[in-house]
Amino acid sequence: MLSEKELKLLDRIQNRTVYENKFFEKRSEIKWFSELKKRGYFKPNPYTAPQEIEKGYFFIPQWNVLLYLEKISQQLTIKGNEKYIDELLDIIKNVTEYHVKNDRKLDNYRTWGYFVKILLNIPNNRIIKYLKEHNIRIGQDWIKEWITSKFDNVVPASDIATKLLPKFLTENKDDIDIAEQIIEVITEIKPDYFEEEEKEQRLGRSERKKEPKTTVDAYWLIESFKKNADKIGKLCSEKLILSLANKLKRILDREHNNYQVLIEVNDETYRILAERTDGFNFKFSIQRLDKKKIEGLKPEDKYFGILKVPGKLLHSFSKNDIRDKDTFVQIIRQEIKTNPSISVLRTFPELELDKKLNNLYEGLYSDYSYIRYKSLSKEPEIRIHNAKGFLVFILKDFLLSKCKVDIQTGRVIVEKFLSDEYQYSIFRRLVLLVVGSYWDEYKDLFWKFIKVVPEPFDSPEYEVELYKLLQKNVDKFTLEEKQKINSLISKGPKWLPDEKERQKQYIARWKQKWYSAMQKDEYFLKLFEEQKAITGEEKVEPPSEEPFVQVRWDGRRPPLTKEDILKMNNVDLVKYLKEFKTEDSWEGPTEEGLAEVLRSAVKENPNKFVEELHLFIDVKYKYVYNILYGLEDAWKEKKSFNWGKLFDFVKKYLTKENFLEEGKKEQGKDWHPYHIWIINVVADLIQEGTRSDSWAFSEDYFKQAEEIINILLDILEKLSKKEEITHRDFVTEALNTSYGRVIIAIILFSLRKARVEDKKGIKKEIKWESTQYDNLLSKGIIEAFTLFGEYMPNFAYLNKPWVEQKIKEFESFSSDNIKWQAFMEGYLYGHRVYQDLYKLMRNHYRKAIESDFGKERTENRLIQHITIGYLRGNESLEGKESLFKKIIDKWNYTQLNEIVDFLWNQSCYVTEQGKETEEDKKIKDRIIKFWAWTYEKRDIIRQQLRGNYGKFLAELSKLTVLLDKIDDTNSKWLLLSAPYAGQSFDSSFFIEYLDKLANRENIDYIADIFLEM
Repeated sequence: MLSEKELKLLDRIQNRTVYENKFFEKRSEIKWFSELKKRGYFKPNPYTAPQEIEKGYFFIPQWNVLLYLEKISQQLTIKGNEKYIDELLDIIKNVTEYHVKNDRKLDNYRTWGYFVKILLNIPNNRIIKYLKEHNIRIGQDWIKEWITSKFDNVVPASDIATKLLPKFLTENKDDIDIAEQIIEVITEIKPDYFEEEEKEQRLGRSERKKEPKTTVDAYWLIESFKKNADKIGKLCSEKLILSLANKLKRILDREHNNYQVLIEVNDETYRILAERTDGFNFKFSIQRLDKKKIEGLKPEDKYFGILKVPGKLLHSFSKNDIRDKDTFVQIIRQEIKTNPSISVLRTFPELELDKKLNNLYEGLYSDYSYIRYKSLSKEPEIRIHNAKGFLVFILKDFLLSKCKVDIQTGRVIVEKFLSDEYQYSIFRRLVLLVVGSYWDEYKDLFWKFIKVVPEPFDSPEYEVELYKLLQKNVDKFTLEEKQKINSLISKGPKWLPDEKERQKQYIARWKQKWYSAMQKDEYFLKLFEEQKAITGEEKVEPPSEEPFVQVRWDGRRPPLTKEDILKMNNVDLVKYLKEFKTEDSWEGPTEEGLAEVLRSAVKENPNKFVEELHLFIDVKYKYVYNILYGLEDAWKEKKSFNWGKLFDFVKKYLTKENFLEEGKKEQGKDWHPYHIWIINVVADLIQEGTRSDSWAFSEDYFKQAEEIINILLDILEKLSKKEEITHRDFVTEALNTSYGRVIIAIILFSLRKARVEDKKGIKKEIKWESTQYDNLLSKGIIEAFTLFGEYMPNFAYLNKPWVEQKIKEFESFSSDNIKWQAFMEGYLYGHRVYQDLYKLMRNHYRKAIESDFGKERTENRLIQHITIGYLRGNESLEGKESLFKKIIDKWNYTQLNEIVDFLWNQSCYVTEQGKETEEDKKIKDRIIKFWAWTYEKRDIIRQQLRGNYGKFLAELSKLTVLLDKIDDTNSKWLLLSAPYAGQSFDSSFFIEYLDKLANRENIDYIADIFLEM
């Protein structure tokens, strides 16, 4: 029972949202519950629905009572509090029903997330009792509604999968029913996948844009099922496992809903197309293809292109409930036999026609799972977010667990997977996996499998599971079983190579592979040895368990391994590099693959190569490039080598008479005066060798490095540069072009030399001569201008008078001059603003402001530089010469917003420091002065910014972080921003800062501010 004082408190806060929020945040006592319920606080609240703040952008409100309700749910085990269980469940029921009845308008993941947390605190038996009394199916009626959203559902979904589901995995039958309901709902396939499929079919298109995904993201399902798969398999019903299988089958039916075969008769090509309309119902069409379209196909496109060639419809028909291959083939044969419009197909050889029609049926049930999921016993490494792959592997886990502990139910499921209801190979592979795992209990189903799939030894779909089954269980086979298996293998492969001389070897190798799985048994060892005598091969590799998508080299399979290369002496290696040729650019092995593995070997043991680099002088350009690349990798990993020998080799290689011709030939389409591989990697090596004094090559090699740089520049100067930089991202270009990389090498090398002299006590005002760089600038090398700007502070360390001269010289450039733009973008890219350089750059800043320079990429950096100038006292809020004032006077919302955001970041930095310096105080004062100025000029700013003024005030509210107290002056600034705080996604900062200021002195101000909000 509440006291009079407590009731008055509720009166005071009612309908004052800020105070209500604070109340529910702080209160946890159960005594408040009844009065709050009486006042309607727990009724469905339409104001918790998502609010569109801008087109396409939504704010998801937090229902303030939820935190309190969660705290109540944590007290239900206390004696006397049990009566509140149904009260809480009533709230969940009423809000969810309101959501459903009102066009699902609430759609608030925060609300649903708290409901899940509350359910976690309520005993299972009380939840079940309530659900039964109110005829509620928790899966469909509650959970499905909570996770079906146009917004991210991760808040409720993650807890449902990883916490709520495990809560109901007990031996209790009612609990298991709830668990199965949860699993059913969270593994549902998002309906948009099937909706898009149907739309594509209506439009006559076959391109699939979406992949199937589960309603709850697969990540959370995996997190849950990895830990609970055994328990789920053990406790769940046959119905759940078959439901998951049906979800997978539905996806496969959609993915493989049509197939076609082509038949050539009398110089014409005919297409027989079968389309699955639903389940076992099919529509068939026979077409004659357009001969001209076929002839117009390029040779390389013919294999797949012909499948899309349009055709003239000759005949179509539909048949329902076709469940087996023989019926399927017979139906089509009968149509051909009786329909005159397709009588031409009667002249096609009968056996060949049967083969084509068999292929047509098999194509409708070929799921290609063996390509993506080569081995079911290995956890997948790819595309697990795809619902199909996820269902395959949880189905596997649940099935294995069920078959281990409940043989009778396991048999029912496995036998179903051998029925015509589940004809896709993935289900038959699961049968092999189960039989292989529990041979003694399910071995009779292996022979049933053989009847359903009569040639499994010759099918890539089954080879991995079949091989492992034989390997694992051979010691359990009876003599009769061994003889049966041998009779299947003895038939040999169905497909044979065309060359007769290869056929005997091929058959022997095929048989030897299968016998190798069982060679630990004497019966099969003898058979293995017989085939070995023919092949001459001691060892046969078992079927690969890696998915094909992972083992495709795409033209980069090497003929040697890294270990092979490291074992070879360099003389033999050079001979091999010169003699090896690519024979199959797709399957490999290829020169590209060899070059990449060579790089890996160099990285592993750089000294093996550096000590005899001269031997590699005449190997192909691609190999030299990868050797140098490998040395760069090795140096980055702190592996030392002889730089003198490296520079000797580089000099000799770069000055070869045919160096550029080799480069053009090897790089092919990648050849470009801006991008020469060898020049790039040599420049990068010099950069890495001089970047850090703690890991740099010795000054003994400075002269050689300088010589190499000059050679690089000479080569580049000989090349014609007809094309200008097109996309004008100057900094990125400078980092990647050959000129840019050589110039960075010059800069880092020059800095390294200067630091070495400094350490020796050699004091020079001019530490570096600019002649070489002046030459680059005079030739108009754009990268030289960009990098002068970017590395200006470093150049000032090397030669300050030269830098001052160049800054003054570049003032003559117009704002549309590409050299000035490159220089300015490079300068603004720098992360620090130096006071002396800022003053020297004022005319350039002014030009950038007045010309709207860098609108797309560097505008923010320009604003930040000028704002730093203001904070340091170089600029003011008034005055014609103030650059800061020039930016403000443009009244550009984006620029003003950037100023405020930058000032806020500086404010956070200043306030987070343990001790405030004099400079910090000055910065703080200038930020406060700017804020005061925005209040004084509020009418002008409102007029200029118009619709953006509210957002600008919302941004300004974050400067509250600077305030130590609220007074009559700054309270006006806060009150001005308060109504707009919600327009910013950062409004929480404003509330947080006000909360920190909450004390007796400020409380009245804060109350007024919250009321304004």
